[in-house]
Amino acid sequence: MTIKAYKPNMQPDIVAFYAECFQALGWDYDPQGEHADTVHIAEEYLETGQFWCLYDCGALVGTVALRAIGRGEQIAELKRLYVLPAWQGKGLGGLLFDTAFQYAKRSGFKTIYADTRNDRLASRHLLCSYGFHEITQYNDNAFAELFYALDL
Repeated sequence: MTIKAYKPNMQPDIVAFYAECFQALGWDYDPQGEHADTVHIAEEYLETGQFWCLYDCGALVGTVALRAIGRGEQIAELKRLYVLPAWQGKGLGGLLFDTAFQYAKRSGFKTIYADTRNDRLASRHLLCSYGFHEITQYNDNAFAELFYALDL
């Protein structure tokens, strides 16, 4: 397993990865609309954060991103933490989260926010196991149902 920071040459793998992940969840993948951040990674994540890809023997099996939100608040938002179904249950979500967590601490963030849905049990379990607590809605993500924060 290798975690690599985003490079533009990874983009075709990333689009295929999200198409597969979302299909497994029963969701439509819309890279030109609702999920445009997954094809505009440099603009959406690299200006104030980072985007990582987890590879197993050259195959993309997981992603995670972290970006600053708000001005001067030292708040980061955890985004796009996904692991392909065949690789779930092996601690890879935690490995990806640890990468983002360490980056947040090194970068001087004081809090990490995250959102998820009620039906994303693994996501909710991961957030709670790392000490996130529920908060009121902090963004305008109409898809999200639950909102969390972790003080660093």
